[in-house]
Amino acid sequence: MEGNLSRLAYNVREAAEALRVSETTVWRLIRSGALRAARLGRRVIIPHAALEALLEGEGNAVAMLGRAYGTKP
Repeated sequence: MEGNLSRLAYNVREAAEALRVSETTVWRLIRSGALRAARLGRRVIIPHAALEALLEGEGNAVAMLGRAYGTKP
């Protein structure tokens, strides 16, 4: 990936690279509800709009991620 968020959707690895976090962190964000994802067959995809919403602070991702890790924000 070239640091360009112009695609329609990303897999977990690509989303992690774009956000500069680990794949485990992306999975935790998905499980906590902080990052919207969809399953297409066996694939999990993250819409571009979901990454933008996370980066813009919609959904209070910091608090949700803290709960996913078992810590307080």
